[in-house]
Amino acid sequence: MGANLVRFLLVGVITFIVCGCGADRPLQRGHHVAGAPDADAPDKPYFETRVLKMLRLSVFEGGVGCLGCHGEKIGTYEQALKKIVYKNLEGSDLWQRATSGSHHGVRWDLNSEAARVLKAWILGTNDVD
Repeated sequence: MGANLVRFLLVGVITFIVCGCGADRPLQRGHHVAGAPDADAPDKPYFETRVLKMLRLSVFEGGVGCLGCHGEKIGTYEQALKKIVYKNLEGSDLWQRATSGSHHGVRWDLNSEAARVLKAWILGTNDVD
């Protein structure tokens, strides 16, 4: 019985290593884009011209803005990709933190231009209603 348990655990560990090899977050639920420039990824030029602009312009109490606190985590396209689940607002940490007050107060009202721009980028529509 002990040998079977060891084999079972060994197979589980090997499976985990093989399945997770090369994945940014192998246990992340949903479709997570790990910076791959393909057709099923958020638009990089849209991020750089619209989303990044909103992150730069957003300034809150004490004169500190999004990039002032989180620049090293969301200041580039590649970094921001790690904080979203493409086409899934509820699974996107960046969206949740900015609009629901997760971990700090609400930063962007859902009807604000900044929230609409971020939503469009995450959902891949690149349209701001």
